[in-house]
Amino acid sequence: MGFFGSFFGSDQRKDMERANAQATASLGAGKAAARQDYSTAQGFYQPYAQQGSRANALYGDALGVNGAGARTAATANFQATSPYSQTGDDYAMQGVLRQMNARGMGSSGNALLAMQRVGSERFDQRYNNWMGQLQGAGQQGLQASAAQAGLQQGMGDLESGYGQQMAGNAINFGNAMASTRNIGVNNLMGLGGLALKAFAPGPAGSVAGNMTGSVNRLFG
Repeated sequence: MGFFGSFFGSDQRKDMERANAQATASLGAGKAAARQDYSTAQGFYQPYAQQGSRANALYGDALGVNGAGARTAATANFQATSPYSQTGDDYAMQGVLRQMNARGMGSSGNALLAMQRVGSERFDQRYNNWMGQLQGAGQQGLQASAAQAGLQQGMGDLESGYGQQMAGNAINFGNAMASTRNIGVNNLMGLGGLALKAFAPGPAGSVAGNMTGSVNRLFG
């Protein structure tokens, strides 16, 4: 920095450029850190969102919304997730059979009907429980996806705010830089004004009056 740099505004412009560069760098670093935090938070929800998506798809297959083939595959999936269910059904039906045998009805149609009803009720209960679990997992996934969507919206708001801040800074910086263009002219005009005052008519006997009288005599 020097006298002429300050007098004509170049030093002021350099200071503004440094401040603008520092502000821009700070804003960029803050935005990058915030985006990383948003992404990290989204990652925490990702396993639940994926699991919920798979559960919801299987739930739809089991309902038959994707066709008979998909429903058959979903039923096979249900049976595969209950490896001990058949053993439990066998025990239950054997219990019914023992009761019927005790009454002397072991080979009757009523015994077969009772065994079928027990097996059907047990199957329905397990299937309904399985469907409820799928629905619950799907809801959990929906909540996780909603949280991710909120974080994504937050990143969008961050980008929008960053753009608006940068635009505002650019306008302010441009206006400030433009205002320094007249510093030298204003300073020169100020010096000119001081010079005119120095040569203005003054009381007789004063330095200004004597200088003015001399000028008048010389050019009068």
